Amino acid sequence: MQTEGSVTRLIPSLKAGDDKALEEIFQRYFVRLVGLARKRLDPEFRRMTDEDDAAQSALKSFWHRLKDGGFPKLVNSATLWSLLAKITRRKVADHVHREMAKKRGGSKMQGESALSTREDRKPTASEVAELVDECEKALAALPSDVLRQVAILEADGYSRKEVASQLNCSERTVARYLAELRKIGKRGFPS
Repeated sequence: MQTEGSVTRLIPSLKAGDDKALEEIFQRYFVRLVGLARKRLDPEFRRMTDEDDAAQSALKSFWHRLKDGGFPKLVNSATLWSLLAKITRRKVADHVHREMAKKRGGSKMQGESALSTREDRKPTASEVAELVDECEKALAALPSDVLRQVAILEADGYSRKEVASQLNCSERTVARYLAELRKIGKRGFPS
């Protein structure tokens, strides 16, 4: 079995576009990314896609952007995992948002993965404006500034440790804030 340092040694090969290095990364991280997506993807939304789709889409996006010269700060296994996890969380969040829009009658797409079609086109200005408006309304509905700050940092893909550092509190406190946000989300935001 390879050591954690072996992932760090793969990074220059990845940046050079080596498909074998990507395959190794896929083998090492795919299951972890699927688990992360599973935790974040509500079972209600698994009809159109599942956690495998989110993990595959995240790895595909990572690979395309890396080949285009992205991620200059990628230097070791810790930054690689953080980056892959952040991309996966965003893929899941994008999927949930699209599914919610469909429930409101926004899209008539049937039978194909919303994640794959998302990569095929850029959102329109009106879609971006609608998303921004919805986010602002949801943030304004939160009962405190600290919950708004936690929600923003979480959406930006920061880890609990990073959020705790920014808020100058413990990770356990951040976990309580996140649990409170989940409860509020399940109850729904007022219109």
